[in-house]
Amino acid sequence: MTVLHGEVLTEAGECCVILGGLQGKQTDHHRLPRGASGFLLPRFSWKGFQYAQVTLQGAQFKSTEASFLLASVRGLNTATDLEESEIRFHGKEARVFNGLASITRNSQRSNLAAYIPTDCPTREKRGWLGDSLNTVGNAMTSTFTPTLFTNFLNLIRDDQEFDKSSALHGWIPSALPAPAVSLGDISWMAAYPIEANLMRRHFGDLRVAADHWPSLTLWTDAVIGKGEAVHKACTTCASEAGGLPDFFTWGDWCSAEARANATPHTGRPLAAANMLLALEAMVEMATALGKERDAAKYAAAHERYSIVFHSRFYNASTGVYNADTNDPLVTQSINAAALAAGVVPSAAKHVVVDALKRDVAKRGLSVGATGATHLLGQLAKNGRNDVAASLAASTSYPSWGNWLLRNATTCWESWSGVADASHPPVPTHNHIFLCGGLGEYLYKDLAGITPLADGYSLVAIAPRAPLPASIDSVSAAVRTVRGTVSSSWQVLAKQGFKLEASVPVHMAADVLLPLREQKAEAATVMLDGDVVFKAGLCQRSLPTGVTSCQAEEGALRFRVTSGVYVFELQPSVLLYV
Repeated sequence: MTVLHGEVLTEAGECCVILGGLQGKQTDHHRLPRGASGFLLPRFSWKGFQYAQVTLQGAQFKSTEASFLLASVRGLNTATDLEESEIRFHGKEARVFNGLASITRNSQRSNLAAYIPTDCPTREKRGWLGDSLNTVGNAMTSTFTPTLFTNFLNLIRDDQEFDKSSALHGWIPSALPAPAVSLGDISWMAAYPIEANLMRRHFGDLRVAADHWPSLTLWTDAVIGKGEAVHKACTTCASEAGGLPDFFTWGDWCSAEARANATPHTGRPLAAANMLLALEAMVEMATALGKERDAAKYAAAHERYSIVFHSRFYNASTGVYNADTNDPLVTQSINAAALAAGVVPSAAKHVVVDALKRDVAKRGLSVGATGATHLLGQLAKNGRNDVAASLAASTSYPSWGNWLLRNATTCWESWSGVADASHPPVPTHNHIFLCGGLGEYLYKDLAGITPLADGYSLVAIAPRAPLPASIDSVSAAVRTVRGTVSSSWQVLAKQGFKLEASVPVHMAADVLLPLREQKAEAATVMLDGDVVFKAGLCQRSLPTGVTSCQAEEGALRFRVTSGVYVFELQPSVLLYV
């Protein structure tokens, strides 16, 4: 018996379009004894598929027997045994947002099917570090993965180049399993320190940072040393100014404008931005480990390179970090990455965000995998959640919603789809890397659940509600090491607003209600029926479990201990952004 697994049917409606050398990797051959029944489950491989073609050899069947056999075939959805978080939307665009959550969840699950995060369950099934970096925030939020990522980080360390005589001493590969055979791409390799730090932040596990510290510092120092060496060897090269590490191979992968390769002119600034994010992770881990000297060293490097990044790439006349190329197609990816890396001076931030908004209005979605990781979240965090929510809900090409119109059940490797021959090898229909930032945006921005301290000992419940006509209700529950934390908000009649927060034991939460600052005095906030904020002032007597109330710029912040809290604003002066 032969089973051919495919993602797309042929034009004749038969299984399956198999392109890009996948035929053998997507085909299983089984030898069955007469009268056999049961499960066919290969132990050393798995397949990503939407359709399967079963061919029987060496046996004759009557039509009734064949029909019975076909009716009895069932597919088995296998994955690593992970606890998954939940999220649900209601409102005008609820069908789109629930669809986005579904395809992201399906692809995330499919690519956590092995003992490592993989690029796809169809073609390579490898642990590409860039893919994991673009999706780790969503993976750790939407699934409970401490053991899986501990194993992945151990494998990265195992493949590090430790030979001091090697020119690549300290380097790690861009994909596992593999040796470090080139300088690689920092936008891939930076996964090592960033994910090690996220183990601390999401799961409260500082042991990973402690165990890996010699390897983490070896890689970081090697990259910094290489950057400084290149700078000294080429003091007249403006492109190498300041020794900023910016080694790259690919750049912003699988964008709409350049499907055959990465978007041109994105490699260096994205690599540099990810280096800054890696240094930020090293500072946080060193501080948590009590390694003050290392923390000071990497903090100084972060400050130095942030200044170099801004002076080298920023185009003050346009607000775009493309001064080295003047290419407008990099606007969304590079500006979002610069905001995420914290290199944008406060005086220029509104200009950079406005440039993002204008570019989105002009060309719609214009990012590859790395840009997609940061775009929605940075728009939301910088006061333009209206733009982010509109992008997420869009169904025009290119967009996530456009996949839904084309009956997608998972996230695709390219915006155009599997049958697009312009992107060799032909893209698959089950990649997660274009959806990592999307999934993180759904949980952390729309639902508003974000860890503020190690292992969610302190969590933010700060939903960013999009325009009222888009979504009027969101509920989400995230599994943490301390239990399940949940956020559920809804827009009520006459523009009221209700937020229910559930906080497990051994956890505290900052519940933030965003308010229009100029209308704060008109707001009355009720908590479980008691007035806690009125006429612009927090009440002196607060209900049990609420330890503080503070009015700050654009928000009301309530610190609460474990319990269930129902906040209600009447009338609503919620800041829809």
